[in-house]
Amino acid sequence: MEESFLESFGRLSLRQQQQQQPQPPRPPAPPPPRGTPPRRHSFRKHLYLLRGLPGSGKTTLAS
Repeated sequence: MEESFLESFGRLSLRQQQQQQPQPPRPPAPPPPRGTPPRRHSFRKHLYLLRGLPGSGKTTLAS
């Protein structure tokens, strides 16, 4: 195997890392701008797989 591949996995360890010191709390987020609210995408994507014999109406159903 390539040395770089083995080298990158050689650094992994299952031991827990020492806990880092807690960071100071972040300042509160600024209020949203007034005016038109941001657009939200309210649609969901779906994938429908249609199976069937030739001439059974798959294309007609899809249109």
